[in-house]
Amino acid sequence: MSLTLSAVGLCVLIVAWTVWLKKAFRQALPRNLLGFAVSMFLGLGLVASSFFFEITFLSGLIAVPALALGLFWFASAALGGQKTNAPKVIVGQALPEFWALNEDGSIFRSGEMKGSPYLLKFFRGHW
Repeated sequence: MSLTLSAVGLCVLIVAWTVWLKKAFRQALPRNLLGFAVSMFLGLGLVASSFFFEITFLSGLIAVPALALGLFWFASAALGGQKTNAPKVIVGQALPEFWALNEDGSIFRSGEMKGSPYLLKFFRGHW
């Protein structure tokens, strides 16, 4: 019984971590972490409950890293909260003054756009 609880708890934690990391890499983490907290707590609960049964070497081998994985998520979520500041540029607001290099090496100054409509598109290359 303890092996089953440990294995199921580890699976729940791995699935929750996988979803968490996919969202984190896409920078699409939700503001409300309740869903992740519940799934991590469920996985931790299953793993912790395996210690109430006769624990074997194999179930302990699964349970200890699973506990570390779940507790690490709670610690990192509590300590690593990212603050979201107000955006620097808002649609409809005046464009802040800046300069940048054009593709031909000439200097682009944002102040030259005053009084005319414009669309700025920034490209962040990954090569």
